[in-house]
Amino acid sequence: MQTLLVVSLCLGIAHGQSIMTVRTTHTEVEVHAGGSVDLPCSFHINDTQPPVISWLKGPSPDSSVKVFKGNYNWLGEGIAFQESNSYKESFGDFNGRANVPNLAVPTLRLTHIHPQDEGRYWCQVAQWSIRTEFGLDAKSVVLRVTGHAPSNNVHVSTPELAEVDEGNDVTMTCPCNNCANANVTWYTGPTFFENYETGTYKPLANRNQFGHTWFDPEIAGRASFSGARNLVIRAAKITDAGRVWCEVATGQTEMDSDRSSTILRVKLEPFTCDDKPTGLYADPTACDYYYQCIPGYPPLHRPCGYPGMVFNEAMQYCDWDINVPPPCGSAQA
Repeated sequence: MQTLLVVSLCLGIAHGQSIMTVRTTHTEVEVHAGGSVDLPCSFHINDTQPPVISWLKGPSPDSSVKVFKGNYNWLGEGIAFQESNSYKESFGDFNGRANVPNLAVPTLRLTHIHPQDEGRYWCQVAQWSIRTEFGLDAKSVVLRVTGHAPSNNVHVSTPELAEVDEGNDVTMTCPCNNCANANVTWYTGPTFFENYETGTYKPLANRNQFGHTWFDPEIAGRASFSGARNLVIRAAKITDAGRVWCEVATGQTEMDSDRSSTILRVKLEPFTCDDKPTGLYADPTACDYYYQCIPGYPPLHRPCGYPGMVFNEAMQYCDWDINVPPPCGSAQA
C-alpha cells in the first residue's frame, strides 16, 4: 500500500541534525529600468556558525553567474556576529549594484536596473562548516523589467520535509506552475557551491515531455512517476534519505526552468547494541551523533559536540566532513 509523504514546515532531524532551509516570499518581482529592487530571501538552520550567502543568476544554481557573495568573519564561539565584521562582494556587471544589507536576512538589493538584469536569481545559503546535502539550499526569484514582453515563468515549490518509515512507499510531490509539456528531472544531493561539490549530487530520475522515463540503478525497479512530475519510491531504504531536488524545464531560457528541494527522512527502528561488539556506531539518522556499545549497558548516545563535525565510523571518532564519505561527508571513494 502506498503511503503518502508526511509534510511539515517545521524542519528538524533527530538529535539536532542541522538542515539548511531557504525560503522566498515572492516568486516574481517587477521593477522599472533605472530603478532599484529587493529580491526577498530568508533562511533557517539550527547552527551557531554563520552561513555563506550567495546570489546567482541563471537557469539553475549550477548553471549561473555570480551576483553577490557574503559571510560573517569567524569571531569565535559565543561571540555575536556583526555586520561590521562581514565580507561582501559583488561581481561582473553587478559590481557596485548588488548588496545584501543584512546577511541574517539575505534579501538582495539591486540598484540602477538594466533591461538585461531581467532573469532568474537564486538565493543560495550554505552552512559555513559543512558542505553536505543537508547544509545547503537554494530558492529562485524571477526579476522582470517593466516594458519587456511578459512570459509565463516556471515555478516549482516542493514540500520542505518528507518522512517515511523504512520499507514503506513514499511519493515525492513536485507542485509546479506553467509546467505543461515539461522535462522533469529529480536529483539527489547538494546543489553546486563553488569548489565544494560533494560528489553525491546526481540525477535520480527523469521523465521527458514525451513521457519516456529513466531511473538511477539504485532505485530502478522500485521507482515510478505518478502523474507528470511526482516521484514514487517503493520500499524506502535508509540510503534513499537526503536532499532531493525536482527540476522542471519547459524551454532553454532562465524563465523556463526552476527547481526546489525536499529533505527525505527515512525513519528506522530504534538502535540496539544486541549482537554488536564493543565499539562506536554511526547514528543513521543524525550525522553529528553516534552510539557507544558496552556489554551490560544500554546504548550510549553521544554528540560530536562541535559544529561542523560528523562521526567517522571507519576511524571511530568525530571528524571533519571532508574526511567522511557521503551522505554525511564529502570524501571521495
